[in-house]
Amino acid sequence: MTDRVFRWLMPALLLGAACSNPPAGRQAAGSIPDSTVLRQGKEAASAVFAALSGRLQQSLQAEGAAGAIRYCNLAALPLTDSIAAQYGCAVRRTSLRVRNPLNAPDSSERAQLERYALQLRDSLPLAPAVARLPGGEVRWYGPIFTADLCLKCHGQPGSTLLPEVPPLLSELYPEDRAAGYQAGEWRGMWSIAFSRQP
Repeated sequence: MTDRVFRWLMPALLLGAACSNPPAGRQAAGSIPDSTVLRQGKEAASAVFAALSGRLQQSLQAEGAAGAIRYCNLAALPLTDSIAAQYGCAVRRTSLRVRNPLNAPDSSERAQLERYALQLRDSLPLAPAVARLPGGEVRWYGPIFTADLCLKCHGQPGSTLLPEVPPLLSELYPEDRAAGYQAGEWRGMWSIAFSRQP
């Protein structure tokens, strides 16, 4: 067990031992407290976002939007996995409109995405959430909004989406549904999975 994982799990184990009568389905003995999941999830998502956006900016400057899309196609998932390993979790980005079929939501992710969609419909703010799955997996879900940088590859055709992008998307992602966004628009969510086991 690494020191990082041990330091992360120890508060959960102590809190689980101290709670003799936890609410049903929440913080049962030995589980990870919601507060820890919320903190660790945010940290992991921020680290992945910083690394990924930095690499994409470099690719955009060096090779334009086509280079950024090729970078995403080849290196985004390995980069995400390498950073996630440092945090002892698994990191995914998913949406109701995915570009890469590998990012399609599972049933729990889809349920949270649909909750976010309903909250937006009702003009409610989107906040991170904790999900507890059968088998002990705990997930942090956090909304993703479209930044200006994203519009070069995810923006409106004929406007913010750069002209060289659609042909390349057709080649690399023939089932792409992740274009047509505007700045600040909700685009999907982070899905960060923690195991009860180190």
